Amino acid sequence: MLRYRDHEWLVRHGPTRFEVYIAANHRKPEDVMWSMELHYIAAGAQWRRVQETLRPRVHLSVNSWEMPGTKWTSLEQCDFWDPDKGVPEKDLWMPVCLRMKGGDMDVSFQDGPQAEREFHQMLCPNWKVRERQGQRYLVELAASMGSILRPPPEEKEVMVLPDGTEEVVQEEKEDPADWWKGRADIYALEEVPFGMITVRVPRNAGDHMAYARRRVHDLLGLGRPPEAYQINDYLSRAPKGEDEEPAANGLYDDVTVNLHYHGFYEDQ
Repeated sequence: MLRYRDHEWLVRHGPTRFEVYIAANHRKPEDVMWSMELHYIAAGAQWRRVQETLRPRVHLSVNSWEMPGTKWTSLEQCDFWDPDKGVPEKDLWMPVCLRMKGGDMDVSFQDGPQAEREFHQMLCPNWKVRERQGQRYLVELAASMGSILRPPPEEKEVMVLPDGTEEVVQEEKEDPADWWKGRADIYALEEVPFGMITVRVPRNAGDHMAYARRRVHDLLGLGRPPEAYQINDYLSRAPKGEDEEPAANGLYDDVTVNLHYHGFYEDQ
């Protein structure tokens, strides 16, 4: 579910996922690069008979957050909802955007195939994983243009009884989700699968697939085989000709292995 602008939105299950990138120089779990990709197309009655490629679409990408653990299952511990939560008192003087560890979010919106694409960078989104079921994570996210949101303070109404004792008044509370929906430019509540791992593998590795899986096991604690995979050798696509040789230490030096761990890898 996404609330953004004036459209109803339908999630695209294939590219909506957690992604991991493991470079050749990554030696520790802390080095691994994570991202969360959320893709949507316009939905509702007015778009029912319109091809998906002709509808408005939006892509949310959250990157560079600080993982709370060393394994892929540590995603369920991600909680970057309150910018002041867990911050040492000595660091409270710092700007909130520097204290938050939830990464930054890029937003891409296109109102149709002929429309110009709009890009927005929204630093410090509020997001957390509510629960995990297998390899799927229920993610809640809220963000606003140019501002940082803080959770509403807990307010308790106290009633003084005739004998002088105080009693907390039990009132029906506002749904927290409604509070965020009313104040955030973007609000999403979505099941996001642990989706794809990209591994840079040395060209001279004897078995590229075995090398990639070993790296995934060592850095993410993931031992089971992927549902699908692709081995990409970009050297075959390198420019030809004496004046167009690929640069040293570039993309063409290694082989890239994509490991897919959820069932929508064909829906790109």
